[in-house]
Amino acid sequence: MKKPTREDEVKIGAFLTPDVTDVDGLKLRPFSAGSYLISQRRGLTLFTGEAPDIDPDQPMEGQIHQTTVADQLWQMTAFLYLHAAPMTDVLIASGNDEAFRKAVDAFAFTLSPTIFASAMEQITSLCKQVGASAVAVEPKPTAGTSQESAPPNC
Repeated sequence: MKKPTREDEVKIGAFLTPDVTDVDGLKLRPFSAGSYLISQRRGLTLFTGEAPDIDPDQPMEGQIHQTTVADQLWQMTAFLYLHAAPMTDVLIASGNDEAFRKAVDAFAFTLSPTIFASAMEQITSLCKQVGASAVAVEPKPTAGTSQESAPPNC
């Protein structure tokens, strides 16, 4: 078995469960595969690494110009909702777009506007985790090709 590289350790660490994070008194669950899947399904591109031109190794400031300020604020609110609201509520609301939007909008009324500055540090860290944990998938060779042409197992 090969020794893990630093990149391997970062990828593994991206989905390990850290302690609950406190952002201005709001207790956030750790980012997980489940929160990534819901973020992807609900179009939260700031957290899935799917936003165009986002470099997870650089500070977020100045990188999120491709979305409107209102969209950035809503996505940050949705991120906070995913990680702070009761898990049962999140799972129910994440089932469809309208229910999710209503739940996030209602949750927004419980937040102080100052929380977003504090949350930005968590979001920057999250974007680095997502970028580090990305996996490149190579297509399966077509039928009739030799095993030598198959992508290697690492």
